[in-house]
Amino acid sequence: RGRPRPARGGGGGWGGGGVGAALVHNPGYAELAALCALLGGAMQLALAPALGFVMNFVPHPVISGFTSAGGLIIAMSQLEHLTGIPIRKDRLQVTIPPPVPPPRPVLLLIATNP
Repeated sequence: RGRPRPARGGGGGWGGGGVGAALVHNPGYAELAALCALLGGAMQLALAPALGFVMNFVPHPVISGFTSAGGLIIAMSQLEHLTGIPIRKDRLQVTIPPPVPPPRPVLLLIATNP
């Protein structure tokens, strides 16, 4: 209980989908984004020692489920690009659409390479 533990939690992936368009319309966006990233990192460094004990109250199955769900979300988001099958993201997809394109050999080679 009294041992030092590594800091847990996310923090980096706050999006960045519109960065290119924002830089075109607002040249000061890059400086504001960098400042926001630095302030967020500073807050994490400052508050981790003080509030890290809160993670002791979160059960391990909850942490494991959260991590597994994150992995599933990432894997499902890449499935469309790997297989070439269009996947709708606005509703639950129960079945695979009938016209399945042939697998891409280069991607299969990358996916199966150890």
